[in-house]
Order: sequence, then structure tokens, then C-alpha cells
Amino acid sequence: MVALIVSLVVTLAMCGAFVAYSYVRPADRPTTWGEAMVGSVFIFMLFVLLFGILPDQWIDYADNDLAWTNEKFVFTEASVMPFRMDYQKVRDLVVVVEHLVALTIIPIGAVMWQKRGERTGPITTSDFGRPLVKEG
Repeated sequence: MVALIVSLVVTLAMCGAFVAYSYVRPADRPTTWGEAMVGSVFIFMLFVLLFGILPDQWIDYADNDLAWTNEKFVFTEASVMPFRMDYQKVRDLVVVVEHLVALTIIPIGAVMWQKRGERTGPITTSDFGRPLVKEG
């Protein structure tokens, strides 16, 4: 249980750090070799957490602490559906949904990183063609 919570907290903290750093780092500044190496190690560790450690800790928690096996049923043929659903399948569905969420968020994060310096929304211009920016 503790390992699952720690891996989830670390994964969410790393995702939050990625989003926060994308707002701080200027887009026009060139990337140094050291920044590229640190960034690649950071993203690799985030992928290891998302696709390796977090699902493994969930499966361990469901198997050991919750005792979700294929002998415990959520429902059987006669009760609700024409098939039976055991808790082991629910455990695996949670892992599949986590992977689908991660595979959806990763491209969104990449696009957010690439478009971090662009302005959003229309910029109004004066009669002389200069942008009007309200300060304050």
C-alpha cells in the first residue's frame, strides 16, 4: 500500500514539475547539452514510473492486500450479465485504463511543451499596427 501511494505521489509530482517548468522556461532560449540530458533522464524516469512501477505496485496491492483473485467474483452469469466478472479482471482493467490515460496525456504534454511560447487568443492592434497590451 505504501509503495503504491509513494509511486503515485512521485508520478504526480513529476507531472506537476513538468507542467510548472513548461510555464517558466522561455521558448526562445536554446537548449544546452546538459539541459537536454537532464530532461531526457527526467522523461525516461517518468515513463518508467507510468508504465512500469505504478502498474506493478497496483497489481501487487490488488493481489496481496485486497486479495483480488479469479475466485472472487464481482458478478456471475445469473446475477446481472450473461458472463462472469472476477476481481482479477477488474484489477487488469484498472491497469489498462491507467495506460490509456498515460498514452493520452503524453502527446498533450508534448504539444504543450512545443507551444509554450505562443500567445493564446487574439491580440488586438492599434490603428498603427502595434499590439495593444494591457498591463497590470
